[in-house]
Amino acid sequence: MMPMPVLVLSDILCNWRRRIVVPVAVAVIATYVTAPTATAGGGAENVFLLVNSRSDSSREIANHYIQLRNIPACNVLSIDWSGNREGTTVVKFRDQILLPALKAIEDRKLTLQIDYLIYSSDFPWRIQLQPDYPEEKFPKSFAPFASINGATFLWPYLLEKNRAIVMPQVNWYAPNLEANQVRCTQLADTPSQGFRGRYSWQEGGAHSEDPKQGQRYLLSTMLGVTTGRGNRVSEVVNYLRRAVSVDGKQPHGTFYFMRNKDIRSKTRHDCYAAAVAQLESLGARATVEEGILPEGQRDIMGLMTGAAGFNVNTAGIQVIPGAICEHLTSYGGDLRAGAHQTPLTDFLRLGAAGASGTVWEPTAQQAKFPLPMVHIHYRRGCSLAEAFYQSVTGPYQLLIVGDPLCQPWASPPKVEVNVAADQIVKGQLDITPKVTPSPGKPVGICELFLDGRLIARLPAGQTIPLDTTKLAEGSHELRVVAVNADSIESQGRVIVPFIVDNHPHQLELSVNPSGKMTRLEQLTIQASSAGAKAVRVLVQDRQIGRMEGESGTLTISAGEIGPGPVRLRAEAEGADGAVVAQASAGLLQIE
Repeated sequence: MMPMPVLVLSDILCNWRRRIVVPVAVAVIATYVTAPTATAGGGAENVFLLVNSRSDSSREIANHYIQLRNIPACNVLSIDWSGNREGTTVVKFRDQILLPALKAIEDRKLTLQIDYLIYSSDFPWRIQLQPDYPEEKFPKSFAPFASINGATFLWPYLLEKNRAIVMPQVNWYAPNLEANQVRCTQLADTPSQGFRGRYSWQEGGAHSEDPKQGQRYLLSTMLGVTTGRGNRVSEVVNYLRRAVSVDGKQPHGTFYFMRNKDIRSKTRHDCYAAAVAQLESLGARATVEEGILPEGQRDIMGLMTGAAGFNVNTAGIQVIPGAICEHLTSYGGDLRAGAHQTPLTDFLRLGAAGASGTVWEPTAQQAKFPLPMVHIHYRRGCSLAEAFYQSVTGPYQLLIVGDPLCQPWASPPKVEVNVAADQIVKGQLDITPKVTPSPGKPVGICELFLDGRLIARLPAGQTIPLDTTKLAEGSHELRVVAVNADSIESQGRVIVPFIVDNHPHQLELSVNPSGKMTRLEQLTIQASSAGAKAVRVLVQDRQIGRMEGESGTLTISAGEIGPGPVRLRAEAEGADGAVVAQASAGLLQIE
């Protein structure tokens, strides 16, 4: 870990500002950038999840997360990534991963709702930027290596091939305190804000509805890393399940800020006392202690430290579900086998909801690591991803692994709707949400999603008619999301499956065997729909089989579907190729 003198860094930044233009808006994917979007974030409907279809680990982790978080099928994209799973070039990342994801969001008409672009496992966590700038001599403190999360969060820079992606104040979602670029010297009582993909963020943390007045971002984390010094699939599923279980539960524990004489601690420990004071004002327990780890403590709700190496297994510590734990060091995000220094994955192995580390030597610059404010934003009710990105002004090298949606201290409203589960409907369906506000939290807008896609925004209590004659026959899903009318915009939701029955074109679907099975077993899938041209069978976005005609039988290995909890669905096509009927099967558990 190499310290960077303040004077030298200031000189470098001054020179680079003269040469680099920071993009205000990017029109490469025009609809994505300019379309107005819904005021809602931090929920399953706002996540776009990428899965490596060549990796059983990636599919299994994704399948568990989809089931845990109720991610809609349209919000999942399978990527056939055959490249290196630890690192790749910016050209391959942009062309084979990022651009296909942005295009899929646009093609599926999801641009009005996506705030998070996240990855399952077995995608390259380090991106080499130099190929975009073959003649550029980057200063050592701004080496051209980005994390997959940083490159995704700063996607307009990546598409424009803009060198400013490496700058320490490029993230305007985070309040830009220049005094803290190299070392945290002051910690203001900064307001917390929910993140929306539609917002244009202005320097200092303000945001605008005008796409020409600021910067656009997408929150991003990896759910897990299972190569090298990563975690086992079972460990990833464990910490994701723990994270989901604590949402809105207001857990009790202690936030530990560990102070020592290492440069890794000195980079930010002068702000620890102010962070503790703010957390205590929120009713939390927080403390500054000397050392590297809070030895023997069993109530860790949050942990911030700085050290090159330590052993969490011998420290006698216990992490509470939902905790953010991280340490400032050079290679905490370098997860190659044989790399040195303690990896971020050690905290996840203990059950933390999220951890972070840089993928390349950061030269001890605070701008590349979370400020102590990360725990304050989190404690106020922000999601894990929102808390991280409000606390890192220069995130291009920071790898963040964990559940981006974890919100232990959110105060969501309670939502009900006048549609019963599995209700059979015909003709016009009048949908009337009923919202019970959380104490002291007024409700702003309700959003309606049909089969995962946003169809309406309306004030709470207002009725919206849905003409079901325009829908495919069979199974559908209604989601009603209520959003708090405050700066954090926490969400409450209700998810209701229902059945449309207007015409005699229902799709019958059966899967045998059902329930639990091994990936070596064969599945027999039968489907029939009167008048159909063909029936296709899908897992999330991926077609696994097609039957020509009104009915047919498909035999497939469970291993081809993917391990973990999965739900098959089928769509019947009419003569013109449009979907005329659809059906879902029961949940399968493939081991």
